[in-house]
Amino acid sequence: EREWRQRREDRHTAGLYSRRVSRAGPAEAAPSSVSAVVITRNRPRELALVLDRLAGLALHEVVVVENGATGATAQAGAEERGARVIRSPQNVGIAARNLAAEEVRSELLLMLDDDSYPCPGTLETLIAAFRASPRLAVAAGEVVDVDEQGRVLRSGEPGTFDWFLRAGRSGAPQDGFPAFFFPEGACVIRRGAFVEAGGFFTPFFFAC
Repeated sequence: EREWRQRREDRHTAGLYSRRVSRAGPAEAAPSSVSAVVITRNRPRELALVLDRLAGLALHEVVVVENGATGATAQAGAEERGARVIRSPQNVGIAARNLAAEEVRSELLLMLDDDSYPCPGTLETLIAAFRASPRLAVAAGEVVDVDEQGRVLRSGEPGTFDWFLRAGRSGAPQDGFPAFFFPEGACVIRRGAFVEAGGFFTPFFFAC
């Protein structure tokens, strides 16, 4: 499992995540709403855990894209847990997030993998960041490894996601720091910007 921590040191706000173009333009998006987008493939146990963790959040909806239609969503009881399921006949990798973006109408997309989920405080911190900065397109933070109970196992040690993202930097600056990529399975994206950019580049297959 992986979690993602959004931190602003000076205000002592923190949240955690453990570890998806369009027929409608951004003008049609529902204002100030957030939809979760989860892509999955052959991990029903992990998916069920994530959906249970999302149940307590103020989300417009949860959309699960099943890569390759493997039956994992049925095994996880995704629809019974309130999720809307999109089944892709082929494994399209990261492009599964584009399929979800075509279907939802929320202003913000909470992008998750099938082993990532938010803990209290993170989503609220990110929503506030988007409201404060209309030009903000993507917000992300620290990814940490956790066990099934949410206890942190690793955070910034060499080899972890956050260690790779930071590239030797430390601390939690107020306005973040420049990076050459972002954790696509642990972030919030403004749907209008995502649609305008054309989503993720489909010919580049990135397994998810």
